[in-house]
Amino acid sequence: MLKNISINSEQNDMTYQNRVTFIIFLLLFISCSRDNSGSQLKPGLTTLNSLFENHDEPLNVIPASRPDQEIFVYENMSVQVDDQMVRAVYRNPASNEKNLQFWRHKYRTLEPSFKPVARTDEQFWQLKYNQQGINIIYNSQLDEVVRIIEYELPR
Repeated sequence: MLKNISINSEQNDMTYQNRVTFIIFLLLFISCSRDNSGSQLKPGLTTLNSLFENHDEPLNVIPASRPDQEIFVYENMSVQVDDQMVRAVYRNPASNEKNLQFWRHKYRTLEPSFKPVARTDEQFWQLKYNQQGINIIYNSQLDEVVRIIEYELPR
């Protein structure tokens, strides 16, 4: 009888350990995932219908200079739409995109332009990759990327 109790106790301990291990891996997986929803939008390829299918309601819709042009404002990004097509995405960087070195490495074969952005309080720089249709806004005081602008390339 005592032997059965100790075997059951060991089996319960193993089941408990398996559950704890599973929960730890699940939490690790969830914590490593990041929200890159704005990076999934491709200017010039993503339609307005696709934007609405894959994202919640925008917080605000701002009319632009032309009647067929609007800017949809979300929590972490803004999307410029022209003639039912996404033309530009202004988004916050994901955690792995905040380092300027990430972008220099990602596009290491391309030659960017690196120019200051006119601001009053802080020192902002624009790293521009014309061949890729992307601008990276970098704050030198914080030493991090603060905004990513992806735009449709001219045809």
